[in-house]
Amino acid sequence: MQIIPDTHPTETSWTLADNSGTIVASGDSLGDTLCLPENECDMFHIYDTFGDGINSPGGYFVYVNGVLKASGSNFGSDYLVSVNCPDGSFCTNSLPIDTGTYSGVFEDSWFTFTPTQTGTYLLTTCGLNTCNTQIWVYATCPTIPYQDNATGTYAYNDDNACGLQADMLTAFFAGTTYLIRVGDALNSCTGSINFRLAYVSAIQGCTDPASCNYNPIAVIDDGSCIYPPNPLCAGPDLQIDSISFISSLAITSHTAATCDVDEGCVTRLRYKICNEIYFEDQQHRYARLLHWKSFFSTGHVQYQ
Repeated sequence: MQIIPDTHPTETSWTLADNSGTIVASGDSLGDTLCLPENECDMFHIYDTFGDGINSPGGYFVYVNGVLKASGSNFGSDYLVSVNCPDGSFCTNSLPIDTGTYSGVFEDSWFTFTPTQTGTYLLTTCGLNTCNTQIWVYATCPTIPYQDNATGTYAYNDDNACGLQADMLTAFFAGTTYLIRVGDALNSCTGSINFRLAYVSAIQGCTDPASCNYNPIAVIDDGSCIYPPNPLCAGPDLQIDSISFISSLAITSHTAATCDVDEGCVTRLRYKICNEIYFEDQQHRYARLLHWKSFFSTGHVQYQ
């Protein structure tokens, strides 16, 4: 394991665990060379306490018998690299699938699905198992240890209309890759877990923008639109006249007394600023402008 730290090496640490979860080695921003049993499934886990990974040109590099297995730098708070582990055993080595019926061979089996057609899809273990099953769908790999609940999921189901089995309908968008995790609840499954992924239909809902329940991703109107004074048509009790609001604003600049900004405090812009830009309205009320770069390129304002 080779680690090239950035200017904040104390933020970086790593562990190496075997397939039982026992940590066999650990370290900080210095790498190491270890001799491990051949073909043993091991997990290299790298962490960054600040949550911004290792700034380029630094990074981590994992070699197995001199061959580069994995590398990276922009991994956020942590990243897991499996070494000699079967495909599908972790999120980072998920098995690609299409629609169809499959078997997960691990307690938690991982798959990736990239639909070619936007629509409503069925994910189900109903009628395919007798033990208590669960299904999770993620947009990105969650942190270790994986949670047996809906934390961080795009979609999740435990028990549905078919008893202890998982069954859910969810919208998937063409060209987007989803991470599907299939497993059991309370270690109730002792063998493979079977599941089915199927396309159901185009996304249905209310397609009228003037309605109270307009669904912007629906392509088929299902007749569910409602309008005032329907009691289900609840909305905000405050409306903003954006044109009047914007026309009442003026831009001024406020310079901070010192320039002592901690690393990464503007985490999404990835650089440091000493000036803050404010809006001042005609009543001399101020609103600090966020994401000022986006404002000058798009004209859209985000403020507090």
